[in-house]
Amino acid sequence: MPILPTVTDPVEAFISRWENSCAAERANYQMFLSELCDILGVPRHPSSAPKYPLPHQQPAIINPSSNWPDRLPEQVTLIRHLLTQTPAATPSELSAHLGRKNQKRTDQIEGIIGTLKGLGQV
Repeated sequence: MPILPTVTDPVEAFISRWENSCAAERANYQMFLSELCDILGVPRHPSSAPKYPLPHQQPAIINPSSNWPDRLPEQVTLIRHLLTQTPAATPSELSAHLGRKNQKRTDQIEGIIGTLKGLGQV
């Protein structure tokens, strides 16, 4: 097993740990999702999940000129907040709402929405 560099940022540590997981997705998906829940700050088990969004997870009021956050937890919080305002919004519409509609951002938003749906958050 390769030795990973010491990383203090939890998101960077998570990415570093999982970026080279190769072909063992099925064997590791539960551990991956559990760790992802920890990084996102959401409960691991839907049955114990409180109703969202939690007050400490709500971002400031979003306007169309808002910048797309660099870090995944802030991206997730932003998308969760926008979906509470407009639940039927598509990833493309959300991307445009954030001031720059492009395929890469739309794909990122689509992935976040898919994860939130899988966790029962939307």
